Amino acid sequence: MRRACSKLTTLDFRRADFGLFRDLLSRVPCDKALEGRGTQDSWLIFKDHLPHALSSAFQQRGSQAETPGGLHGWIRSSWTNSNTKKEAYRGWKQGQVAWEEYRKTVRVARDQVRKAKALTEFNLTEDVKGNKKSFL
Repeated sequence: MRRACSKLTTLDFRRADFGLFRDLLSRVPCDKALEGRGTQDSWLIFKDHLPHALSSAFQQRGSQAETPGGLHGWIRSSWTNSNTKKEAYRGWKQGQVAWEEYRKTVRVARDQVRKAKALTEFNLTEDVKGNKKSFL
């Protein structure tokens, strides 16, 4: 039997660039464009600018049904840690962070991913008898 995947997407607020969103919305010429207009007309003008700002600042995220095995927790942890490692590497390359500090950050991130993955696998094995659909 084949599982249907949902095509529903939502905005990913964890990885959002709120500074860019604020900047894009501040560029809307509110004073001159909305002067002398009613509430409905003002909303229609603003509504034209809103989708562009949302698509630029927020990334789309699909449903969690697309990831097999219920491994969402450690995947999310690895993405967060890869961002941490990237920032540390960028700081080291620019001379802002010492080599030892960079290596420490990488080790901590690697350990966190390993622990999260092991914990997720343990929870799957413990729960498989009581909830057979937890692995699907």
